[in-house]
Amino acid sequence: MSSDQQPNVGKTVKGVVGGVVLLFSPVLIIFGPVWAPLFLIYWVYNYLTGKHPIGAGKVDYVRDKIVESVEEVKNKVEQLGKEKVIWYEQRKVPWSTPSLEKWLNVNK
Repeated sequence: MSSDQQPNVGKTVKGVVGGVVLLFSPVLIIFGPVWAPLFLIYWVYNYLTGKHPIGAGKVDYVRDKIVESVEEVKNKVEQLGKEKVIWYEQRKVPWSTPSLEKWLNVNK
C-alpha cells in the first residue's frame, strides 16, 4: 500500500469517540442532577469515615487556616477589649472636649 491508501486512524478514533458521546449524552443530561448529589454524598461519606478522598488534604488545610484566623481575631479582639477597658477606667482622653468630659462624668 502506498501512503495515499493507508487508513486514517485519527479520523476513525475521533468518529468512534464522537459517536459514543452522542449516544450517551442524553443519558448524562437526564441523570446529571442525580449524579452530582450522589457523588457529593459519596465524597462526604468517605471523608467522614477517614478514607480521605480526592481533595481531602485541601479541605483539611483550609479548615486549619480558618481555625488559625478565628483564633487570631479572637486574641486581637480580647487584646483591644482589654485596652479599651483600661482606657475607659483611666479616662485618658487626649482629644477631650468639654461635652465629652461631661458625658464621661455622667456615665460613671
